[in-house]
Amino acid sequence: MTPAAALDAVIADLRSHPVDAGPGGFFTALRHIDLLSHLALRFAGDAHYHLGSAHETGSAWHPVEALTNAAVPLSRAQYHYAQAMVPLAHAQQTEP
Repeated sequence: MTPAAALDAVIADLRSHPVDAGPGGFFTALRHIDLLSHLALRFAGDAHYHLGSAHETGSAWHPVEALTNAAVPLSRAQYHYAQAMVPLAHAQQTEP
């Protein structure tokens, strides 16, 4: 699976399972954080692979730059989900 296809798959999954303040909201947010984490790790691993081959073969570095640049919005998304964890946990403990 290409990085673009992996990103599209994660985005489609996030859109298919929106986070709400209901009973499953906390779990859904954790699941989204997990997906984003795996994707960021994949991008970092792919960047490391391309960086190694760029050193060995003298090839262009633009795949490395593209992969590391793609990790920035993933990190921001993880940050926003993490900020939502406390309110989601609180919403599940209080009565509607």
